[in-house]
Amino acid sequence: MILPFLILPLFSEEIFTGIKFVDEIFLESPITIIISMGCAECKEVIKLFEDNNLNYNVLQSMAMGDSFPAVKAQLAKLGDIQDVDSVIPAVIARRHYIGGLQDVKKYLETGLLKEIVDGTLIVGHNVFTNKSEL
Repeated sequence: MILPFLILPLFSEEIFTGIKFVDEIFLESPITIIISMGCAECKEVIKLFEDNNLNYNVLQSMAMGDSFPAVKAQLAKLGDIQDVDSVIPAVIARRHYIGGLQDVKKYLETGLLKEIVDGTLIVGHNVFTNKSEL
């Protein structure tokens, strides 16, 4: 189920995209899936969340405007991904980049995705501090 965006004031100095409302989404949303138009893997990752009744928010890459290329580069670096264009879809769980479609499938198969969504398990790289919590 897609959650309505709940935008809370950004009180900290944490910056990921440099666009205040986008950073607030990453700070406050339990799960955000970054998608782009026409992306088949984006549709598939959303279907996995839907089929498993997991709550999430979707952020269209166009909403990030000029900061999107830098965001893609940062996510590629965090995920050790050589091809920056293959970083979408990108799933951010509680401020942590957990990966794309294949990673979500892995977490689903191992039964860990629900724990990640619920916040009882933190994995991935914090997009604000670049620290790993694997």
